[in-house]
Amino acid sequence: MSATTNATRNLVLAGEPRVQLLPPSVQAREKVRSAQRLVVLALVAGVAVAAAMYGFGVVTAGSAQAALASAQSETQTVISAQAKYHQATQIASTVSAIKQTQQVGTSLEVLWAPLIGRIGSGLPQGVSLSSVTATGQTPWGAALAPEGPLRAPRIAVLALVISSPAPPDIEAVTAMLRSLPGYADSTVQSSTAGDGGVETTISLTLGAGALSGRFATPAPASSDAPADGASR
Repeated sequence: MSATTNATRNLVLAGEPRVQLLPPSVQAREKVRSAQRLVVLALVAGVAVAAAMYGFGVVTAGSAQAALASAQSETQTVISAQAKYHQATQIASTVSAIKQTQQVGTSLEVLWAPLIGRIGSGLPQGVSLSSVTATGQTPWGAALAPEGPLRAPRIAVLALVISSPAPPDIEAVTAMLRSLPGYADSTVQSSTAGDGGVETTISLTLGAGALSGRFATPAPASSDAPADGASR
C-alpha cells in the first residue's frame, strides 16, 4: 500500500497534447497579416487625426477671417465718421484759434469810452474835462516802465486837462480818480490861468485793474472759499 501511495504521489500528469500540423510558412504569413492590419489601423488613425487637424484649422481660419472682416468694417466706419465730421473739426479748430487770438489781442485792453465818461461825470461841479490823451500798452510792444522807483507798475497813462473858472479842488478830483478801476496814482503836472479860467493837467496812471478782461479765461473757483451762508 505504501509503495502504491508513493507512486501515486510522484505521478505527474502531462498537459493536453498538441500537434502543429501547419508548416512554418503559414505561421509567418499570419504574422505578416497581423503586422499589415496594425499598419492599416495606424494609417487610418493618422488620416483621422490629420482630418481633425485640418477641420480645426479651417474653423480657426474662418473665425480669424470673420474677425478681420469685422475690424475692417469698423475701420471703414471710423474713416467715414472722420470724413463726415472733418468740416466740424476744422470749424472747431478755427474757433479755438480765434479765441486764443482774442485773448492775446485784448489781454491789455482798456475800455476807454466808459472810463473817460466816468471821469467827466465824476468831476466836481464847475469843472469840465477839456481833453484826454491816453497812452496804453500793447501785447506786442514793450511794457510801460514806472515813472520812478517808488511809482506803481502801469499799463496805461492818461493826460487829463480839466477846465474850471477858478483853481479846482484837487483833493476832490483826486478822490474821484481813486474810485476808478485800476487806479495806481495821479499827479498834477501843471495849472495855467487864462482869460477863460484855469486849465489843470493831471497825469493819471492805471494798473492791471483797469483791464477789460472781455475774453480772459475765468479763474477756477477756489476750494478754500466759504460756502454760502457760512460764517467768516
